[in-house]
Amino acid sequence: MSISYRIISNFHDASTTRESIAAFLAVTLVLCSLYQWLLPKPAPGIAYNPKATKSLFGDAPSMIKEVCVTGEFRVWCAKQVKQMNSPICQVFIRPFSKPWILLADFRESKDILTRRREFDKSSFLAQGMACMGSFHGIYTTGDKFRSNRQLIQDLMTTTFLNNHVGPAIYDKALEVMKLFDLKMELTNGRPFSVKKDFEYASLDVMLEFAFGKNWVHTATGPQAELLGKMSASDVKLGALDQPVNFPMVPIVDFLKSVYEAPEIVEKTINAIVPQLQTWWWSKQSWYKEIFNEKERIMKEQVAMGLRNYRSGNVKTGIEHMLEREGTRAEKERRDPDFDSEVFRDEVKFGYKQHQNDGLTS
Repeated sequence: MSISYRIISNFHDASTTRESIAAFLAVTLVLCSLYQWLLPKPAPGIAYNPKATKSLFGDAPSMIKEVCVTGEFRVWCAKQVKQMNSPICQVFIRPFSKPWILLADFRESKDILTRRREFDKSSFLAQGMACMGSFHGIYTTGDKFRSNRQLIQDLMTTTFLNNHVGPAIYDKALEVMKLFDLKMELTNGRPFSVKKDFEYASLDVMLEFAFGKNWVHTATGPQAELLGKMSASDVKLGALDQPVNFPMVPIVDFLKSVYEAPEIVEKTINAIVPQLQTWWWSKQSWYKEIFNEKERIMKEQVAMGLRNYRSGNVKTGIEHMLEREGTRAEKERRDPDFDSEVFRDEVKFGYKQHQNDGLTS
């Protein structure tokens, strides 16, 4: 009896062991197959980095390392094109997603952007700029995109550029030159950085033609006022070829929020999962402060612009947008929606678009 029991027990143990080994092999096979399935899949016929296809994270670690040092995603993209020695290549930035195609050919890029209807806005741009609100830039081409974009189409006409943007740039350029004169007097022939000065001047220009005289604060003005009170003895001078560092006057909260917003957008675009990063940042106090301040000032400026528009005094970017909304509402036989969040988001994007397009050109 005991012998037969031991035989049955040994048989049961052997059967259990075989089942365990079979289950382990099956799980291993499934995991290996899943891993291979999740690996980046390159599009055929387009150059890519072979090492990236052997990691679930693709080119993301290389990109993150580069961006952390330079702060420029485009610099990393340019390096990939050069390393692969091809005007078109592909990179794998986001896990479990399709590759991004990098095209470094001007004629082909222009053709795609201006003539090829089968191409539309990339989702990574829309996701990265979602923190800017419901402006037209986050939508693919369609009714919603066209409806929102109509609000700012007057801001790129030659009339508006000549009559409003041009004078704003000229006036602010004179302020920058005055600032440079003050710095040159204080440095006694030594170099100094102008990066921040140009960034602040750009900020002042776009707010000048967006808000006009309704906005009185500037970023450049306080810097020039501070330097005007300084003497050469107040400046710490080093070697003749060593740049001189000047103290910076803190700018008002709204200017600071507008100044910092593009950096947030760029970091979001460069993120592995933009939606997750935007959600996480939206819970942070610093993020709420930036966008709450922008929203508060935008409501004030829209209200002042609306008064000017109704009195027939249309000059600034906001007032042109209000006029466009009024005209459009009249054609569509509806009440104009001057207080909509979409309108304020388009205003914010309108002056950011001029910062990127009007000033660089």
